[in-house]
Amino acid sequence: IDDDLVLTAGHCITSAADCAKTRFVFRYQNRAANTLESLTSEDVFGCTALVAHKLGTYAGKQLDYAGVRRDRKATPRFVPA
Repeated sequence: IDDDLVLTAGHCITSAADCAKTRFVFRYQNRAANTLESLTSEDVFGCTALVAHKLGTYAGKQLDYAGVRRDRKATPRFVPA
């Protein structure tokens, strides 16, 4: 959602400890049937901080999100949504 932020499900990352052991892999996709795209360390990002989190009900709505900071910016290689 930004140069160094990712939005994910709140039930996936609920604490700083979860963040510390989480990795985000970009370009994880099939190039062809049964053939994965080649990945490098530049495609793998660590999580350094849980900046927003909600898991539960608010005003009658079920909320489940986490905003996390990656260990480095993804731009210019990847463009935020």
